[in-house]
Amino acid sequence: MTPGTGAIAEYTDKNNTDGNLVDMTGAELEDIAWSAYGPWFTGPKFKTSVAYYKYTSSAANKFTGAPAGSGSNPTQIVTDGSTTAFLAARGFNQLGRFDPATMTIWSFCRLPAVPDATNGITGISLRINAQGTREIWFTQPSANQVGRQLVAASGKCMGQMVAPLPVAASAPWGVTSDSAGNGWFAASGANQIVVWRAPYFDRVLNVSWLARNNL
Repeated sequence: MTPGTGAIAEYTDKNNTDGNLVDMTGAELEDIAWSAYGPWFTGPKFKTSVAYYKYTSSAANKFTGAPAGSGSNPTQIVTDGSTTAFLAARGFNQLGRFDPATMTIWSFCRLPAVPDATNGITGISLRINAQGTREIWFTQPSANQVGRQLVAASGKCMGQMVAPLPVAASAPWGVTSDSAGNGWFAASGANQIVVWRAPYFDRVLNVSWLARNNL
């Protein structure tokens, strides 16, 4: 929607013979994120799995596929403000990175194992720290745990931390982070908000406990 006019434009591509090769039929689009190229989007039944739409580039108004692999079942996608996107590949429990300016395939960071290998990482959130390192916070509902993966600006997978949530069957899903480096998680199974406070990464606390204790 254009704020100045209130006009809504719809972008879709259901024609797989027009050169775009991004067929959205039955895709069940899941998530969207903005980059320097334009929006990225995912869908668990999307034939291309991931794609972006070149809205601001010289090759504008064109859908471009960025397949993450068969069975990737992508959920959330975030960008670092440039052309680079990070993907929660739930189907094989890995964190993906793709920069169309320099890459032709996704690179992946391996994450801690989960009980069901096809039901892994679900939610992700990105923060760039003072050193330029990408802090990718993530949730793994089937393992009842959350974590943080560090990724260098170059794309190299660095340190990783993971912690179980304090309440059984919390099923963490949504996640965000703040400017202080804390991770915040929506524990849908426990109906609680959970915070992982920096630099005390050995302490995962639910917000209701923090409120009762004025912390």
